[in-house]
Amino acid sequence: MRFRIRGKLLASLYPTKDGFTIQINLSPDAVEQATAMNPGKNVLEAIAKATPYPEGRWLFIPVQSMDDIHDIKHLLALRVGTSL
Repeated sequence: MRFRIRGKLLASLYPTKDGFTIQINLSPDAVEQATAMNPGKNVLEAIAKATPYPEGRWLFIPVQSMDDIHDIKHLLALRVGTSL
């Protein structure tokens, strides 16, 4: 399932055995901001595993807890350029 805002891809959800994985594409600046917000283990691992490209990184984050949901809300806010 893909979610768009103003025609721009916001995130994609992929089902997994015990839940889902979310894909969020972040710019290099947003990756720095995400790292500075002290996210949980799953987000940090996704950032570390993601290949850096000039336009940013594609993060694939397994959602396993409410803490992951909290981190993802902040990442989505970075993606759309708003604050929570």
